[in-house]
Amino acid sequence: MSTTQPLRIAIIGAGPSGLALASTLALENESTHVVTVYEAASELREVGAGVTISGRTLGIARAIGMEDAFNEMDQYKNQADTVMKALSRRSDKAEGHVFCYTEFGRGISFHRAQFRDSFARHLEKFERIELKLGKRLANIERNPTTGEYSVSFADGTVVAADVVVGADGYRSPTRHAMLSFAADDLKQPVLNNLAPAVFSGQWAYRAAIPVDHFRETWRRVAGPNAGEHRIFSEKIINYCGVGHHIPTYLIAGRTLVNTIVFVTDLSREGEFLPESEHVKADVDTAHLVEMFKGWELECRGVVEAIGKANLWAINTVQQLPFFAHERIAVIGDAAHAMQTHLANGANQGIEDAYVLGRVLNAPGVTRDNVHLALQAFSTTRMPRAQAVAKASRDMGMLTDWTYTFPGEDSWGTDEDRQREAVIGIQEWVPKGDADDEVKVALDTFQQAISL
Repeated sequence: MSTTQPLRIAIIGAGPSGLALASTLALENESTHVVTVYEAASELREVGAGVTISGRTLGIARAIGMEDAFNEMDQYKNQADTVMKALSRRSDKAEGHVFCYTEFGRGISFHRAQFRDSFARHLEKFERIELKLGKRLANIERNPTTGEYSVSFADGTVVAADVVVGADGYRSPTRHAMLSFAADDLKQPVLNNLAPAVFSGQWAYRAAIPVDHFRETWRRVAGPNAGEHRIFSEKIINYCGVGHHIPTYLIAGRTLVNTIVFVTDLSREGEFLPESEHVKADVDTAHLVEMFKGWELECRGVVEAIGKANLWAINTVQQLPFFAHERIAVIGDAAHAMQTHLANGANQGIEDAYVLGRVLNAPGVTRDNVHLALQAFSTTRMPRAQAVAKASRDMGMLTDWTYTFPGEDSWGTDEDRQREAVIGIQEWVPKGDADDEVKVALDTFQQAISL
């Protein structure tokens, strides 16, 4: 019988990592924690973004009871070949060519809205788990005597929690609160400087294009006698050239072409952008058509089909010294928002959630020692998550042809060398098993409480 003491756990944010944490905490026979997920939006909805789940995360889906739901959403579920494959083309000339072709195991791609809806339906099965919408975090206060948190929301409601987990994205008010508490406790005010996200030097024009419109545009661009666009015979295509790349793939049961046009200016990396510049909806992309005028035909077909796009300034979280302090933790983008070039941000958030949830479910967790469980999660997950974030940045620069190899002072131009680096990263990221990290975190926690 479990000796775990029930805790009141407040999860801030109903994105991939927050919902995955709630699902892990809901595992049968593992805990009786009372878990509430607080989401700022009044309804669960997403626009213009695809999610790819692959590698280690598929094992987590199985463990938390989401495998069947994920498989049902998989656009490749009726195909014999479910291996994720990426075709990278050097496309910034009229005659493009294959630069790199990689396979990195089975993967599932779907629209982000499907992802959240599926998790939300799954959580309805559990009485201990509650999802509350329209709850925008306003403040977190800490009782210095009991360690209990008072969590306030913009609608005026206030709740008490033993543990607060921020799954609230790259802006993350929870991260700001955690670092503020740590700065005071550790007498290191410099920690507050790590709270704001910084601009990566990349903008992303995101669009999900209806297939019929995409085909119509392709016929107009390529001519009425042109065959089917290559995207319908490949899993993922990445059109690459100096300063830009355009990953493109089908989602939503192959009814939408998901594409992201990256525009890079590394001279602006590390800037703090005003909030008004972070996301702009329904941006006209006529200037992109002009920008890519000299690129290969099939790439131009993608760009011209976009029309309106959501423009995102890609912000990243500065490298944190910890993911948890006392009884407050951050996961997913709140902990390590990264560039998107490995399609692994959601995967890393789900890995965070799984390891943290399993440690919180461990026998022996109490209000008095739960901070040690959070520390065990932090020391276990931080090295890998931050390494993947660095690898994602490297991948973006490699496919933008702006990567500088160590010890050199100019961009690489050797295709063979670039290809080797790309393959090396893509082979490393899916390796391993999240359950191995769970074991490390559990062992770390048990050792800590035995001292």
